[in-house]
Amino acid sequence: MALFLTLALGCSSEQRDPVGLEDDDHNPGTGGGGGGGGATDDAFVGNWENIRIVEIGDDVQTTTTVWHFEADGDCVEGFLIESLLDGVVEFSVEACSWENDSLLLELAVTFSDGGGTVVFEYEFPGLDGNTLVLNGQEFTRVP
Repeated sequence: MALFLTLALGCSSEQRDPVGLEDDDHNPGTGGGGGGGGATDDAFVGNWENIRIVEIGDDVQTTTTVWHFEADGDCVEGFLIESLLDGVVEFSVEACSWENDSLLLELAVTFSDGGGTVVFEYEFPGLDGNTLVLNGQEFTRVP
C-alpha cells in the first residue's frame, strides 16, 4: 500500500484548457456556471481502496485496487493480486490524469502510457464522502 502512495506522489500529467465554456452572445440568460464537464471535483481528491477476496479452488486470492486523485488532475491507479498459495501474482501502477462531468456523473481517466481513456459512472453514496462507487464497484477513502 505504501508503495502505491509513494509512486502516486511522483507522477504528473499534462493539463489542457477546458473547452466549450463560452457564453452564446445570441442567447442571453444561458451564461453562468459553464456546464459540468472538464472539471476536477475536490470530492475525488485523496486515496481510495477496494479489496476483493475470492476463493479459487484451494487458493484464496485478494485483489486490491487503489486510486490516488490529486486536485490538479493527476492520478495513479495501483493494482495488486495476491495468492495465498503463490504470493504476489500481479502488480501494476499506472500514472493518469482525470476529470469528471458532474452533470453526467462520469469520471474520465486518461492513462499516461498511451492506454487510452476509460470512462466510469460514479456516485458518492452517503453523507460522509468516504465512499466512492465506480461502475458499481465500491471504494473506501483511506488516509
